[in-house]
Amino acid sequence: MADLGETVRAACTIVLSAGEAEAIADALHGRDGRDDHAGIAVPDLPGARGRVLIVDDEPVLADILSEHLADRGYEPETAVRGEDALEIVAQRPPDVVLLDITMPGIDGVTVLKRILEIDLSVPVIMVTGNGDEAIARETLRLGAFDYITKPVGFDRLDEVLSTAIAMRGQQLLASHAR
Repeated sequence: MADLGETVRAACTIVLSAGEAEAIADALHGRDGRDDHAGIAVPDLPGARGRVLIVDDEPVLADILSEHLADRGYEPETAVRGEDALEIVAQRPPDVVLLDITMPGIDGVTVLKRILEIDLSVPVIMVTGNGDEAIARETLRLGAFDYITKPVGFDRLDEVLSTAIAMRGQQLLASHAR
């Protein structure tokens, strides 16, 4: 139980229809689905669902995830080291980060903490091997949005990413409404 004044973050899964998810993604990227000059609908473009930074020291897995996300309409970017990920987040914050916990150099837990120092609004989804689930649960306490286990199930990945993008869109809409 949290003490008075202590900040507690929790994550949950919100099920959205495809239309709701698209509307939030459009709002996230400042699109209304129309070309203001021509008055015609703009087709979906690669990356229309959001930018996802994949941080994993296993290039084969990063490539597989990148290809899967590109096929789903996301704009993937990869980093094999924590240092590279931090530079990317600082220069051009992604909409979501997929972050491996176990990496050489700066480990995923440290990268998570630093990402949240740079931009608290970027959802970070931890990627972990089955033996690291206790650490993954600890990352939730530190501010991670959620975690998925390796081998990565694409249905679970798609679900968590969709929810993270939707929640980020809601946060951005709320901050713009102020």
